[in-house]
Amino acid sequence: IHQADLGVNCLMLNAEMSAYEIGRRLIMHSFPNESDWNDNRSDMLDWIKSQWSSKGKLYYRPVGTIEDVENHIHNYVQKRGVQIVAVDYLQLLRSSTTNGRYETVTEISQRIKGAARDNDVAILALCQVSREVERRENISFQGSDLRESGQLEQDADLIMFAWYYGRGGTDTADPDRYDLFLAKRRNGPIRNERVSLTFNSQRQWFHDGA
Repeated sequence: IHQADLGVNCLMLNAEMSAYEIGRRLIMHSFPNESDWNDNRSDMLDWIKSQWSSKGKLYYRPVGTIEDVENHIHNYVQKRGVQIVAVDYLQLLRSSTTNGRYETVTEISQRIKGAARDNDVAILALCQVSREVERRENISFQGSDLRESGQLEQDADLIMFAWYYGRGGTDTADPDRYDLFLAKRRNGPIRNERVSLTFNSQRQWFHDGA
């Protein structure tokens, strides 16, 4: 959403959330109070359309298989000039050629890597992490925490783990704190291993923690 706001054409491929749910997230950026939206839906919809008329295009497509992902990426890069693709999330995807979860996630990781290379597009692939993270005394991550396949760690150019302190089960002295842990950067050094942000859950916004 942020990149589209900056004028970049983006594609969201989602195996978890519907177009309606994604649309609600977009509305929350401008109108976090749901009662305001319900009372003035037509006027607010016109305002949102006017705000996006001169910005990048944000496309959404539901997906269920890695074949869906590959086809949509190719079509939207070629026909719509998409530069960034988000896949949410990798472990929910299926493959027509494998059955076991480890083998399936391994294949999906390799094919997403290939799609990024073949279409010259940036792909942000969301993943689940191991439950072991929650059992550690201090919140920390390593590449092997990526769930169900070591291939994810190998294929990724950049690995970022996220931890939201407002999710419960952790220190809630600062419940709006949201940390990003940088575990891998293939094409350069990791300058900061942890970046602290502030998350506004009502608007679904991230702010610089500083």
